[in-house]
Amino acid sequence: EHQQMRKEGPQTVPKRQEEENSVETHNGSDFKIPVLPYGQHLVIDIRTTWGDRHYVGLNGIEVFSSKGEPVQISKITADPPDINILPAYGNDPRVITNLIDGVNRTQDDMHLWLAPFTPGKPHFIFIDFVNSCQVAMIRIWNYNKSRIHKRGVKDIVMVLDERCIFKGEIAKASGTLSGAPEHFGDTILFTTDDDILEAIYCYDEPCDGQMENANSLGYEEELKRPTTADREGNERPFTQAGLRTEDQQVGASLCITCVFFYVGLQLNFTMTWGDSHYLGLTGLEVIGKNGHALKISAEQLSASPQDLNDLPEYAGDSRTLEKLIDGTNITVEDDHMWLIPFSFGEDHLLTINFDKIESIAGLRFWNYNKSPEDTYRGVSKRKGALPAKIYSKGFLIRKGPGNCHFDFAQEILFLDYLQPQLINKVQRRTGSKKMEQA
Repeated sequence: EHQQMRKEGPQTVPKRQEEENSVETHNGSDFKIPVLPYGQHLVIDIRTTWGDRHYVGLNGIEVFSSKGEPVQISKITADPPDINILPAYGNDPRVITNLIDGVNRTQDDMHLWLAPFTPGKPHFIFIDFVNSCQVAMIRIWNYNKSRIHKRGVKDIVMVLDERCIFKGEIAKASGTLSGAPEHFGDTILFTTDDDILEAIYCYDEPCDGQMENANSLGYEEELKRPTTADREGNERPFTQAGLRTEDQQVGASLCITCVFFYVGLQLNFTMTWGDSHYLGLTGLEVIGKNGHALKISAEQLSASPQDLNDLPEYAGDSRTLEKLIDGTNITVEDDHMWLIPFSFGEDHLLTINFDKIESIAGLRFWNYNKSPEDTYRGVSKRKGALPAKIYSKGFLIRKGPGNCHFDFAQEILFLDYLQPQLINKVQRRTGSKKMEQA
């Protein structure tokens, strides 16, 4: 029975058996991926790596249900658990729980899993869900430490409640921090239902809180390319995770400052979703207090950089600033998008000057959406500057889907954040008056 809970105790290892009534898949193997398999206990059997004979690793694992929501995980273990079982180790941070910490697009050892690998021996990951559910998608983030490492998983078998749901190859990660999702592993779909896939997109935040400094380097001491003897010898080479000191940590807290009434608004876009050279948006609206978009003309907009035509090698590029307000936002045509050169650590300013004092309730963004690959040029983080400071909070702009099947607008309403603070201010002022009167 699906609802029956597994007894506590040692994890049971699934039998390696072929799925009955299978059909030939695209890679030539006789296996049929089931539609929305149901269960609570997922086992991943790692058969091979991408070449490393001594270690196997991953960056992360994500599971989504048929409701589109991330599946809540109650427990994750592995056999072997991690490299701390080896005699030379004991406090290495690359442990199995890192796979579900939500930081997947990374090269930071603190968010990776690494275990000893022995060809021909079993290597398992066991994941228990909080509740049984229908699984719609599993995303495997492969080991991404650097380009020289071949420790990522290659051939795997997935079993859900003792039913085989996947058997195949997981793509090797690129060893960089930029690129499309397929550059970091594989996404396995167990449905083609458009409603479920759209629901997954709404919940899916593959890079939220994950983006690292594009200039960040690996902190593992074993960075040089291993010698031929290291690769082919039987002795397992030593590997050490580098611990970051406080001043080596990358990233910074970002804020946007919001007020009710002002005559100008400036946004500073500080991060893309991975592209280190270009940053763009498809559309932008400023929301008034009645919930409607304020009318903005091209003359009210200015930016620095202005567009790609600021670069000497460009002339007449159509992705100019006024495209943000042309009203064509649900599109993959870059003639309706704005694109500028991006330089990490520098300001990328967009200024809107209003003709009169306006009451602003929030902003509505359509991120850069030319294609799934080009969505990494989209804005990731931004901060704003306004005449008076009432509230500050950091915001992440969701990555575009790379298609126009639905409205991918993201609204950030200032009033949702302002109201509690304003109430507190009123209470403090009231209290002060009472004290003065007393």
